[in-house]
Amino acid sequence: MIISIDAHKNKIALARWSVVTKRLCSVHFVQGSQTLLRDYVHRNTYRLLEERSTVVVEKMQIYPNERVKDPNDLLEVSKVVGMCHFLGETVVEYFPREWKGQLPKKIQHDRIKKVLARIEISVLGKYIKNEHVLDAVGLGLFYLRRI
Repeated sequence: MIISIDAHKNKIALARWSVVTKRLCSVHFVQGSQTLLRDYVHRNTYRLLEERSTVVVEKMQIYPNERVKDPNDLLEVSKVVGMCHFLGETVVEYFPREWKGQLPKKIQHDRIKKVLARIEISVLGKYIKNEHVLDAVGLGLFYLRRI
């Protein structure tokens, strides 16, 4: 199984992929406090990672000329990656510029939707416009060399 994750301080999106078919199987999205996220990830990670998995995440990066509310927020996000390493999963990390370049979000998200099969679009369901879910899906597509 392949799981691609878009994690932020108070929200996380996960996309689960079939290794065999390289197709999107499910998406999950949760937002709330760090405690809620930690509980969600702890409760669901073991269920999602029932078999050996590859976890695909965006590599944390601080941009020197960009105003960030609090760079320490990245430390909270890095806990997700740390937990996957702890569980013994293979973790693949990409810088944002590696997988999505400098494209505006709307253009990148439109490209992601164009690549998905009709059945995969239906998997997105109510999250079809959720930028975090679409980023998680985009990371998975990039890992699978579909974009």
